[in-house]
Amino acid sequence: MPEVDAAHCPGCGRPSTECPGCLWEFDPPHFCATCGLRLAVNVSPNGWRARCKVHGEVAPPA
Repeated sequence: MPEVDAAHCPGCGRPSTECPGCLWEFDPPHFCATCGLRLAVNVSPNGWRARCKVHGEVAPPA
């Protein structure tokens, strides 16, 4: 999936213009940055995986 500018905060789901970025550096996203929907997140000792119902898999930062 092509990288898109975040329209929503991945920490709280609010529009990016209303949130200064409340997600901590090492926390997985809880909301889709594209549409703002809640993500299904699986956390393991090796990292995390997140999936949006609309946009699919959310990749961890490289």
